[in-house]
Amino acid sequence: MAKIKAIATIITGKQSVTTTGKYGIDTTYGAWVYIPTPGYYSIDHCLNVPWDTLKSSLGTATAADVYTGKTFTSQNGTKVTGTMPGFTEGGHSSALEGKWGINTSSGVWMYIPKDGWYSNKYWLQVPWGTLKNFLGNADVSRVLSGYTFTSQNGIKLTGTYKYGVQVTSMTVTSDASTTPFYEGDGTTTVNYNWFYIPLSSIGNHMLCGLRYNKHGVSSGGWEYAVVNPGMIVSLINTGYFIDLTKNQTDVKTSSKPWFPCWEPNTKYDVTVYYVNM
Repeated sequence: MAKIKAIATIITGKQSVTTTGKYGIDTTYGAWVYIPTPGYYSIDHCLNVPWDTLKSSLGTATAADVYTGKTFTSQNGTKVTGTMPGFTEGGHSSALEGKWGINTSSGVWMYIPKDGWYSNKYWLQVPWGTLKNFLGNADVSRVLSGYTFTSQNGIKLTGTYKYGVQVTSMTVTSDASTTPFYEGDGTTTVNYNWFYIPLSSIGNHMLCGLRYNKHGVSSGGWEYAVVNPGMIVSLINTGYFIDLTKNQTDVKTSSKPWFPCWEPNTKYDVTVYYVNM
């Protein structure tokens, strides 16, 4: 006589499936679990993988790690809504000291001002009023003509300074008084009339020399003088020289140097040679 094997009947309640390899979650099958015991199962019975066992197969994201409004599932919960802030449009000023910089190693750099997600429509800035304080102060008149530069006066400006000695001409009127000048070997003083050269209009400069003569006279003894770069006046047709540095220690860079001449209240034509500093 055949022996009838009893079939297990599982009607209500639940069974936990925690054995490794008997359950899983993946993108091929979704969530799955093997039937733990052969038998008849009722729809009132459930199988489960306990959360504490299942969550180790999930990610570790928290709400702060996921963009605001988007949902996710990880070991920290199912269908959690993210809270990471998003910066989609507009901009932010990064002017705080130590949070940005400009140098020849990194160029211009700045730290991201806030944690979050940034779109390519969002921009960061260091205001020009802050940035320019870290640049030089050259203007176009101080940079060689044709060369470009950036300073607090602007970005990629083109210089206008012409290389070499600059020349300017003027007519001045001598003073009515006389003053002593050191002549010859520097031990003799001679009183001459004199005039100022107004150089303040050309800014910082280094005087290279000049020549001058009485207005309308191009040659003729005492009417003509040449000043060399050492600020020594050579009086034409005489054997004497005047060392202007004895009288004016800053004669090369002074904005109003003075020079000997021979007649009071008289106009003199002057040609000045100088370089900008």
